[in-house]
Amino acid sequence: EYAERIELARRGRELAPNDPFPVMNYSGALMSVGRLRDALPDALRAASLDPMHPLNAAAVARTLENMGRVADAHAHLDEVFKIQPSSLWTASAKFMLFFNAAQLSEAAAYLDASELAGSELDQVLRLVLALPSLPHEQRVALFQNLLASEQGRPLALTECMLAAGFGCADFAFDHLFAALDSGRGITGLKGNAVHLTRPATLNYIFGLADGKALIADKRFARFCARVGLVDYWRTSGHWPDCADEVPYDFKAECEKAAREVVKG
Repeated sequence: EYAERIELARRGRELAPNDPFPVMNYSGALMSVGRLRDALPDALRAASLDPMHPLNAAAVARTLENMGRVADAHAHLDEVFKIQPSSLWTASAKFMLFFNAAQLSEAAAYLDASELAGSELDQVLRLVLALPSLPHEQRVALFQNLLASEQGRPLALTECMLAAGFGCADFAFDHLFAALDSGRGITGLKGNAVHLTRPATLNYIFGLADGKALIADKRFARFCARVGLVDYWRTSGHWPDCADEVPYDFKAECEKAAREVVKG
């Protein structure tokens, strides 16, 4: 599944090297398997081919952030803002750069001053901004409510990532594994009505700095084995960038998880 998507995306990029869509599609295919360093050049190229597209600009900024290049991410967005009005995508990316760096006053000021204020994202981002000051018990109650399965609602990866980042990783993984067991849908963003393939959905974990806490937990290896990523990494030899960044032996945990999946 993953190798085929990467190969098809590579062919598409070769056939239309000056079309930003197949170029960004190839970048996204690499990102979905955790290969951020390999994905970045094509993300930058897609953004240069279509500098007015807010999704491309936001994707470059969040990828740079996830690679630890926060100043470069800010600079990229600032350059984009010089040639086009900020969109909800680019403005929310700017907000998250401040928030993930624990620059909460800057994040709050930007939220109030940008077009995010009063937008469909306003309440969500204000809730995110309040999380660091919430007592643990209130965070637990909040994430229990957010992750609960109601009326067939799919599980949002971004909410699982947020839960893990704020001390509720148990809830995040419990719901992820329950969704895989039950067939509950898993999407990238809450309320996303667009159907995404599994690899495209995984872009949210690997492509955003918000996913680092989820990845840093050993149980992430079991999740990867369950969704077929470990098979891709073992077969291709292209392990994700995070393999050398997490506080545990990533490859060993993946091998162990893969054996457990085979046993059932």
